[in-house]
Amino acid sequence: MEELKHIDRNYNEAIDTILRIQSSIEQNRDNLPLLNQALPSTPEVNKIITDIQTTASSSGIVISKLGISEVSIKKTGIDKNIKKYNVSFQSNSTFESIQQFISSFLSQRRLKLIDSVNITRDQKESSTSAQLGVTFEIQSFYL
Repeated sequence: MEELKHIDRNYNEAIDTILRIQSSIEQNRDNLPLLNQALPSTPEVNKIITDIQTTASSSGIVISKLGISEVSIKKTGIDKNIKKYNVSFQSNSTFESIQQFISSFLSQRRLKLIDSVNITRDQKESSTSAQLGVTFEIQSFYL
């Protein structure tokens, strides 16, 4: 009899857990498309490249060199770990354009991280509008 009470208690706990999860999913149902945009299930490298090019162009940055690290598209069972890849690019730009790029790029929905920004100045020019050499290292994430 005691064993049946224990089994009944376990079943009731499992049912309560399922109900809490279902309630949470229902509350967040409208946000699921936003979550999929922020952390897609595939690398979507073309989308990141387009985001970089569009944002750079609207910020007045001309990309001179762009590179992508190795991207794994191999599915191994049910893998819930977040994966990442790096995108780097070089440019010549003004400091204001760099600031505008960073602000615009980070305000997009896709989860990404500007890992490093390396800014160098041209030693020949010393005006306030001098072009700066910029190298960005960006991490993009996916499931």
